[in-house]
Amino acid sequence: MKRSILLLLVVALFAGYPVLEAKDDATAPRKKAEKSMRLTDADNKKTVAVAAGTAFDIALKGNATTGFQWQVGKIEGEAIRQNGKVDYVPDKHPERMVGFGGTFIFHFTLTKAAKAKIRLVYVRPWEKDKPPVQTFEITIDPVGTTLPKFGPIVAASFTEGTEVVITPDLQKLKALGMTVEQLEPLRWQRLPSSEAKVWNVKIDGKTINLTNVATITVRNLDVKPFTVVLSDGREAIVTPDAKKVGRYLIPGWAFEEDVRARLSVASGTDPTNVHVLVDIPVPGGRVPNYWKRDRVHRSIGEPLEAFAKVEVRGKPRPASQTPKNTP
Repeated sequence: MKRSILLLLVVALFAGYPVLEAKDDATAPRKKAEKSMRLTDADNKKTVAVAAGTAFDIALKGNATTGFQWQVGKIEGEAIRQNGKVDYVPDKHPERMVGFGGTFIFHFTLTKAAKAKIRLVYVRPWEKDKPPVQTFEITIDPVGTTLPKFGPIVAASFTEGTEVVITPDLQKLKALGMTVEQLEPLRWQRLPSSEAKVWNVKIDGKTINLTNVATITVRNLDVKPFTVVLSDGREAIVTPDAKKVGRYLIPGWAFEEDVRARLSVASGTDPTNVHVLVDIPVPGGRVPNYWKRDRVHRSIGEPLEAFAKVEVRGKPRPASQTPKNTP
């Protein structure tokens, strides 16, 4: 691990760009940190309520060994203060192996009760004329001014090719003494796909009817094309087939997240052959699976080409410049 961190620092130094502050510990949890709010890729394009004076982090997955970095693209409003440097936390990986991804962590504070917007971009700093391959945008709506509008939670459905959209109602949640954060685990569950009048779910040990605290809609699986930067510098444009992805009964965002994670660390490999959607609970017999001791069918996974068309652009960097696994 130390070798991979050293490589990252040396590359940044000689490129003449700011050195990220690398942290040699495990990736931070997806939810809130002890003293600050933590936002992740799942919060992209959402509006989040933040009290004045509150510190919050934005943690985004990336792979600094490819030369790409998450950077601040634009901050709208005067209420946002960035605190210190951007941290880079490498993912856990075998010792003396390089080329693995990690997490970029930005630290901010809302200094006063005023609305603000933050836009982060995933770029190679020296490629000034190229648009970012990824963006992250968040709107900060200060608590105590206006009622924040929260983005929807998208969960899996038990019907192939569909997903369930849960749009929380802040006033109804407050009336029951609940918060939006308590609904977040629903994005990892499978829910009924019919327009039912009663959507009973368990939250923190209590059974509630979701329609009492949120608007529920069912839509076709939302899987849009996306671009992944490979570890050798090439770009893979992935165009998913909603029908094929739908066999695994997962929401569209979960497919994209899984593919990004696996392609970003696949070195010198044809991306179409990289296995994705491995070891997730699936209905028996519908997809390649095995019977685990927990009495749950788990997916074996399939090559990416079974789910999407993949177009690879660019040329690999010379071997001397491409991060790779070493014994």
